[in-house]
Amino acid sequence: MALTIFNAERRDVGAVTPFSLDIEAGGENWVSVTLEQAGAYGAYIPGTEYGGLLEKVTETSDSRFIKYEGHTWRGLLSRKILTPPPGADYYPPPAGDAQDVLEELIGGRFDWLIRAAASTGVSVAAHQYSRYCTILEAIEELCRDNDLKLELEADNHDSYTICLAALTPAVNIGAVYGADSRYKMRWTDDGTGINHLICLGSGELRDRYVLNLYADAAGVISTTQTITGLAERVAVYDYGSIENNADLEKEGRKRFRELLSARRLEVDEFPDALKIGDSITSRRGDVSYTAPIDRIIVKYKNGRYSTEYRIKEET
Repeated sequence: MALTIFNAERRDVGAVTPFSLDIEAGGENWVSVTLEQAGAYGAYIPGTEYGGLLEKVTETSDSRFIKYEGHTWRGLLSRKILTPPPGADYYPPPAGDAQDVLEELIGGRFDWLIRAAASTGVSVAAHQYSRYCTILEAIEELCRDNDLKLELEADNHDSYTICLAALTPAVNIGAVYGADSRYKMRWTDDGTGINHLICLGSGELRDRYVLNLYADAAGVISTTQTITGLAERVAVYDYGSIENNADLEKEGRKRFRELLSARRLEVDEFPDALKIGDSITSRRGDVSYTAPIDRIIVKYKNGRYSTEYRIKEET
């Protein structure tokens, strides 16, 4: 693999050496690159999503190397807000060709550095985005509803750097837990999470709107309590600035899912073809866990690459 840098006009400068890099795609969505070259505006590994803009520069007087840092392509998508049109409560729900929908979301918001690829023949059902979510959150919501994943690929296009975005079917790999499995796996069943969330909406003191949400043993959220006594774990979600109490339940459920007890599956090695949004399902007896990949960390130093896959906890 090689590292290509580009300048502020988004023209490729070419492959560079020597260099070191540390990229987290997903999660922090941050890229760190150390080079000898000055004036780098962005960097990427051609044909992959590993790269981004380099907007933070650190130089040291006793070193010829320059440290560049910045947002990955996903990080840039997370720095734009999807705002409802004037007079509307929500951004209009999309439907139809996935790439047309993606083009509507991305459009010229990134001065065409990031743009939708050509049609892949995939269609999406109508989806109502959350209010004032980021572009990345909107795409992730769309992917969850349609069993898709976001693929990003940066490369040289007529001397200019362009990162193409596409929505493609998510891939799931099945594996049986055990010594003879193709993958080394670790299961963790963490039952220390919250199962009762008190949601506080608008109003003052006794007039304040209060909504109690509960999770059962299977992690299903409802307004009916099934876990009490010693096993009950309670937390408060304070959202006093919310304008519509009807939205409190939606936001409360979203927050609740972050606090629930979690099942975690860790896998030491993944096939290189898997990407963020793909998943592995492991079966242990009659129980199965599905673990989506939500972060990929790529590092290069002293001539050696490493790739680490991080898996989202399953609640």
